[in-house]
Amino acid sequence: MAVVGLVVAVVVGVASRLLWASTDDSAAQRRPRATPSATDTPGADLPSTQASLPPRRTATPQPTDSAPCPVGRVEAALPTAAPRDLTWVHGLREPMPVSPTYGPRSRGLGGLPECFSHSPTDGVIAAWSINASLFSTDWQHVLDTQVAHTAGYARLVTQLQTDPPDGSPGTTSPAGFEILAADQDAVTVELVLRDNANGALVGCPITVAWDGDDWQLAPRPDGTVTTPTCPAVAPGSYVSWGL
Repeated sequence: MAVVGLVVAVVVGVASRLLWASTDDSAAQRRPRATPSATDTPGADLPSTQASLPPRRTATPQPTDSAPCPVGRVEAALPTAAPRDLTWVHGLREPMPVSPTYGPRSRGLGGLPECFSHSPTDGVIAAWSINASLFSTDWQHVLDTQVAHTAGYARLVTQLQTDPPDGSPGTTSPAGFEILAADQDAVTVELVLRDNANGALVGCPITVAWDGDDWQLAPRPDGTVTTPTCPAVAPGSYVSWGL
């Protein structure tokens, strides 16, 4: 699924941290590019988080898949390290991060992670988890319940139905993350991946939107979940998962 999944083409990029917005109506900030072109419009390539969000858990109801998420930790601080209690467990396609402090706090249909807390840290964990689940064999349920109805939602549906994921493992491993933008409604995070073959590091930006109950993956307008190419990342320039 090279069209909509995390890709590892190398393009040089620069990392710098931005702050979680306060309760005002200012737009979420993005970190500056090193050499922006004259046609660059900050934030233009990010999906709108004002689009309608799908109802939670629309699949066949089950006890863990029909009730709202329990109220969890709410905080605005940006993470400077991975949670101390973070562990990684086997997922449907990729390893999944789990933190008793942050989440996920429950499992839905098929064991999919859900019920993340309302914090930037949980936005990061959710971005990794939902994206990995979306490109597993259980992609349809993820699409129905954990993907926001942004302008690119219909295109993403078409792409997945045309070329459904086969659930094969990826060629990269989780290395860390860098938050690019964050406010109460959305978190855009660069997930840093390590190429399993040569150890090269790249960062792929993904946005998740808060639906009032949980984080949801927010497709870009063209139906992809990240940029066509992912920029190279320098060692030590990101927050490490500690793996």
